[in-house]
Amino acid sequence: MSGLKDLDQGQVYVRGKIVDYLNNLVNLGVAGFRVDAAKHMWPDDLSAIFGSVNDLNTDHGFASGSRAFIFQEVIDTGI
Repeated sequence: MSGLKDLDQGQVYVRGKIVDYLNNLVNLGVAGFRVDAAKHMWPDDLSAIFGSVNDLNTDHGFASGSRAFIFQEVIDTGI
């Protein structure tokens, strides 16, 4: 992750922008997300973001109240 710009997900504005983007994808029918490098993100920040994502869109055949699948990638090299 060295040299990459960082998003401060602890900021309400940043969280809001991420949630807006994910909700746009959910509205299009996306049913799951992969979060790369999740071990570099604060769990409370991820929880706040994912907890604000809308239920899956019933217009795309998902049952009412269905939630998106979230896969968090964590690579542990033992270091």
